[in-house]
Amino acid sequence: MAYHASSEPDEKHTDGMVAEAIMQMMSERRNGPWFLGAGFYRPHCPYIAPAKYFDQIPLDRVDLIPFDEAEIHMAPRWAYFNSDPNMGI
Repeated sequence: MAYHASSEPDEKHTDGMVAEAIMQMMSERRNGPWFLGAGFYRPHCPYIAPAKYFDQIPLDRVDLIPFDEAEIHMAPRWAYFNSDPNMGI
């Protein structure tokens, strides 16, 4: 499991910045029709988020599914940008 419990607040993380921008745009355009499409980078490996989210569930209560090395070969090699299941963390 590749993760990092960051000491930085939500606002310092990419998804926090996206969420803030979305809320600002929605507020500015609340009186008229609009469409807003936004993407969040997380949750994708490596899992990097403020520590407060990791602290909600103790790690010893998390059951990880064992990684099967054969999973790396289920799709063509070019489908994987990284073949290290732990992302080097």
